Amino acid sequence: MRTLYSILFRSYIVLALVPLVLLGIMLTVWIASGQIAASYRQEQSMARHVAHDLKRHFSALEEKLFSLNQFRNFTTVSDVEAQHFAKELVARQNSICSLVLLDGDGRIRCRVSSSKVYDSSEPLGAADSALFEQTVSAGKVTYGRVYEGGNCGGRILQVGVPLKDRMSGKTGVVLLADFRLSTAWRDVTEQNFQDGESLFLVGADGQVLAHPNPSFVLAKKKALSIDDGKLRKNISGDYVIGAYSELSLGNLTFRVVAERLAETALVPAMRSAGVALLATILTAGLVFIATLRTARRITRPVKLLTEAALNIKDQSFYPGITIGGFEEIADLSQAFDSMTRNLQRMLEELEHEIQIRKDSEEALSLSEERFRSMFEFNSVAMLLIDPENGRILEANNAASRFYGWSVEEMTSFYIGDINVAGHAALRERMKKVVDGEISRFEFQHRLADGRICDVDVYTGPIPLEGKHVVFSSIIDITKRKEAERELQDSEERFRALHNASFGGIAIHEQGLILDCNQGLAEVSGYGIAELEGLDITRLIAEKSRAVVEKNIRDGVEKAYEANGIHKDGTEYPVHLESRNIPYQGRVVQVLEFRDLTDQKRAEEFIIQNEKMMSLGGLAAGMAHEINNPLAAIVGSCQNLQNRLLKDIPKNRAVADECGISFDHILRYAEARDCDNMVQSIYESGKRAADIVKDMLSFSRRNEKSLISNKITELMDNTLKLVSNDYDLKKNYDFKKIKIVREYEDGNSNVVCYSNQIQQVFFNLLKNAAHAMSEKEYIDDAPRIIIRSYSRNAVSFIEVEDNGTGLAEGAKQRVFEPFFSTKSPGKGTGLGLSVSYFIVVKQHCGSMEVVSEPGKWTRFVISLPMEGPQSQEGIGEA
Repeated sequence: MRTLYSILFRSYIVLALVPLVLLGIMLTVWIASGQIAASYRQEQSMARHVAHDLKRHFSALEEKLFSLNQFRNFTTVSDVEAQHFAKELVARQNSICSLVLLDGDGRIRCRVSSSKVYDSSEPLGAADSALFEQTVSAGKVTYGRVYEGGNCGGRILQVGVPLKDRMSGKTGVVLLADFRLSTAWRDVTEQNFQDGESLFLVGADGQVLAHPNPSFVLAKKKALSIDDGKLRKNISGDYVIGAYSELSLGNLTFRVVAERLAETALVPAMRSAGVALLATILTAGLVFIATLRTARRITRPVKLLTEAALNIKDQSFYPGITIGGFEEIADLSQAFDSMTRNLQRMLEELEHEIQIRKDSEEALSLSEERFRSMFEFNSVAMLLIDPENGRILEANNAASRFYGWSVEEMTSFYIGDINVAGHAALRERMKKVVDGEISRFEFQHRLADGRICDVDVYTGPIPLEGKHVVFSSIIDITKRKEAERELQDSEERFRALHNASFGGIAIHEQGLILDCNQGLAEVSGYGIAELEGLDITRLIAEKSRAVVEKNIRDGVEKAYEANGIHKDGTEYPVHLESRNIPYQGRVVQVLEFRDLTDQKRAEEFIIQNEKMMSLGGLAAGMAHEINNPLAAIVGSCQNLQNRLLKDIPKNRAVADECGISFDHILRYAEARDCDNMVQSIYESGKRAADIVKDMLSFSRRNEKSLISNKITELMDNTLKLVSNDYDLKKNYDFKKIKIVREYEDGNSNVVCYSNQIQQVFFNLLKNAAHAMSEKEYIDDAPRIIIRSYSRNAVSFIEVEDNGTGLAEGAKQRVFEPFFSTKSPGKGTGLGLSVSYFIVVKQHCGSMEVVSEPGKWTRFVISLPMEGPQSQEGIGEA
């Protein structure tokens, strides 16, 4: 049997010596780890400090460049002054490698580096162009790329600085600067360098950008294992303790790395570890000596205590035993006395617990009475429900009044009898209530009088007679639901009226569209989803935008006109009218858009029609006045030709009576060119007679009968006439013109004056031929496209040529009498005006012109298919 002494000795080995050795090792590791952590914190602090200083360094450069507006307005200085300034700035700031000054449109005003001045006509590089656009868009200092500097040496950081116009506040000049990273890094690290420490800058891709050893930068080496921990290998392969700090410049991210060689950083730790190990060995020896002495002092009192315990083995409670020695052994000797006292104390505590149980039962009974009182007399309807079967266990008086049944009747119901949701759905929900997942519902409950009420139910599980039941408070929310439904109906009515408007409506706040109707989508060409959140001035053309923006800012409530712009860029006239309204708790504006395109066209048509009516009356009066003397001139020319130049017996007889040879008269007239003169007078008179005839068409309706004609046949007949017309053959070869017919199938007849409509077609085709004769065709050929179609009892005829087109001013006056685009002597200016009156006045139709100068012209004629008046007595042609 082992003795207590041997056990104590072995315990020393296990409990003292081994822990001391382990403690020494752990202490050594702890000291080394602490030294590594301290060094890491030191390097981390250094990295943060350098990153902070480098950030301040670049911020100071930004402020210097950005504050240039305070000393000079660069938008007004000349390019030469800008170049002098750039050279001075590069000379003063050794960290700046080069400067480029550009105006707001990207034009290079000057380009200067530390070594030379570049020609401003050299194109801007792609990277510089991208940085310029980013700087203009951001309106603040913008950082660009980092690249190899070439002549500047080392790595270069691009920076864009917007210089704003002092008057307008807009970006007028953009300054692009190239910073030497090595210079900035040297200025910052010289203030923070410590012996044995290495500081360098790393880019986002891990490449070294600045290093005390320039060869690492030139070799484009990458930093290894920066994120691997406190103790790691450096670029050279040595173990170091290092840390880094993030540095953000604009959208660029760098890392400032601080490192110290591990062998240098851990020297204090190794010294401390040696001292700690020596102290551990000395402590182990002292503990061994103390253990030997303690073992002897313990074993002797234990023997005495064992003998005393054997003596009281058969006695009830031995009241007292005292043994000297260690304090613990003395305590052991007192254990016997403590056991008696402990038993007595346990009996007293048991009696106390019984009394507490009685008090708790009385308190529970009192609590139940209070709950019963609150349940019975509460003004809110309350129910207790068995969650297993849905039976109503209890109902208070308020529930009886609300539902209209007595309490006894309600306790005979199941909750599904009054809840319209049904038993199956309620059982699932009561299970969730018991599990604590849901505590509030909205239901519809049935009352005794048959009414259905909306109720808000607040519910939860409570213990009752050993199981959980569902306690529910029911609140009538019928009126609130009715108010919500009325509000929803009101909103739906508002939305219906909003969308039923004949114009576009936008609800906006300071120009930002909050809501709009379908009408605005149709007017603008955008979808509703695109319009919501859009700046409303995007729907206004540039020339009207300033006025609309001012009216929005001033909250103007009046109608005015502006120019709108479609999504596809087409401008159109628009009527705008604004009102200030309350909307979702704030005051906003409602702006109505009405497209005035059709209205403007109608107004122009009315003005043109009235103008032509007035001119028609004037032309008729002039024609009547000219017609009589013109008839005398033409008749006299015919008489002169018959009596002077025609060889007939009567003329010879009269000449003989006068003693003159008629042959001599003929030779004299021929010699003096009298025959051509008379013929010229006759032809001019006939031409003037035709003009008078056309002028009379302005005011005199053709009295020939209206008949039903196939409009395409009239056009084809006119084409035949045009191709055989002498004038056209003499001036333009109509047969070289390609005729393209685009006739709609089943085109109906039109009631009209056939000869007048053919005259209109003739004039249009003749004008088209003339327009194409003045144009040189290279990749194309002269072409006339004739279209015929009908819509809504109206027949449409289009005549389109690919000639020289009409200028905007000519297009506005093309239907005026005596207005012609032809050279003098080639036209009377009455063809289109007569055609206009034939179509508009005599056939109640319309005639419009659309043209693109230099490319094409299209005349569009519309004629009512039933004729200009009642068709009574009209027969088929």
